[in-house]
Amino acid sequence: MKSNRYVSSVTAAMCAWLLLIALPTQANFSGSATLHVGAGAGTPCATGGCFVYGNEVNSLGAGNTLSIYENSAGKTVAATASKPLLLILAIPNQTTNYFASNPIANVTFYNPYPAAFDNNTGVAGSAFIPTAGIYGLTGPGPVDQSYFGSMTSSNIYTFLSLAEPTNNSNSFTNLKAAELAVNGTVATSFGIHVFAIKNNAAVAGDRILAGKGLANITFNSGALPAGTFAMAYGFKGNFAAGNGTVFSTPFTQAGLTRVAEPPVLGLFVLALSGSLLTWRRRETVAA
Repeated sequence: MKSNRYVSSVTAAMCAWLLLIALPTQANFSGSATLHVGAGAGTPCATGGCFVYGNEVNSLGAGNTLSIYENSAGKTVAATASKPLLLILAIPNQTTNYFASNPIANVTFYNPYPAAFDNNTGVAGSAFIPTAGIYGLTGPGPVDQSYFGSMTSSNIYTFLSLAEPTNNSNSFTNLKAAELAVNGTVATSFGIHVFAIKNNAAVAGDRILAGKGLANITFNSGALPAGTFAMAYGFKGNFAAGNGTVFSTPFTQAGLTRVAEPPVLGLFVLALSGSLLTWRRRETVAA
């Protein structure tokens, strides 16, 4: 009996030890919140810094083009089919799959930016729907659908179960407040969509978004609805072994498409013109 108990104890201990070896650990992951979302290559807001919510959140304009910029000169992010860069979109009050097909029409990497852009030496990239499990990504995520669920609390990276450490400032509370202040939309939820981005360059090792590099992403016309937030996630290192750097976007550098503002000045001028015309008619009749 004692012998059997001893064998059982040893067996259990060995199984636990093997599981620790087989499962990736996050103990050695470091974090780098350096991925800025901007309005696209060649725009004044390509690398971020065009704030619409105090000193936070970058304007994406109509949102047909956006960019992911690696703000650190000394760090690179993997952008391969097996370790892609993730583009995360949060659409207010959207609770089903919004995109019938992949809305990304073109991806180009510029390493570094703006030199590679100015010299027209960009490298073609491509986009695809990520599978559940990559970097720990979970959610409904049906095949051929980018939709990973409706977020009503928590923060983007935790909601998607992406490996930590990431920046937790992209919380439901922050997104909701900015949405209301910037676009006047009361958000009770955000539909979360994820796309994988890779660099198609045939080079040895990881194909990368380099330090001070930029990935330019063009959407089919009208793909992004007004009020859409955009963030990015990336990784560099050996994810399976639990060693490497997690890259994320802080709330301060997330992107946001704008609801078209009414032409207030034009309406004011039109109303004033109408009032003057009415006054002149009255003056003519009185004369």
